[in-house]
Amino acid sequence: SESMSRLGDRMNVKLSQSAQETEEHKNKRVTAKHELLTLLETLESEREVSSKLRDSIKFTFTPKALSQQQILKESLREFEHELARLSTRLGRPLPPSNSTPAEVFAIEGDDDEDMDASGSASIRRTRSEIDSTHLLANLEDETQRVSQCIMALTSNIERLHILIAQSGERTCATLFSDLLAGAAGASDSVGETAPM
Repeated sequence: SESMSRLGDRMNVKLSQSAQETEEHKNKRVTAKHELLTLLETLESEREVSSKLRDSIKFTFTPKALSQQQILKESLREFEHELARLSTRLGRPLPPSNSTPAEVFAIEGDDDEDMDASGSASIRRTRSEIDSTHLLANLEDETQRVSQCIMALTSNIERLHILIAQSGERTCATLFSDLLAGAAGASDSVGETAPM
């Protein structure tokens, strides 16, 4: 009977250990499930943010950059034309441009969709990664073209300043100041020659 009692005690201990291990495994599974659900929620919210950013780049930022680029190109063409007319009117040669029109007005198409950031062929990228990379590359290209147009505009404004400085002609401001100086000098000389 004593051996049966010891055997019963051992079985109770093993049963208790087994129940404890089962409870620990259950707690670990619950914790892992909670962590997995939290990770899934985070992933879903990141996916939403990523989707919104992709849409903003595709439908807002890139079209705005393209529109600004077109407006700048049109303004540059008109400015260049008016600068040439002013040069002809003043009879002065037009200063050379720092940037070539072909460089500013060219539209190159870069389709490096199969290349990653380092320029090497990509190995297994998701469609989302390819789309995001392509959209960011398009945005970068358009903003670079806007920057080129701004630099060309700055160059043309410098050419305008050089052309005006070379002309040596009187401007409205110099004519007005000469008139004021002449009027002041005339009133001084009238005051000196008037009989007292």
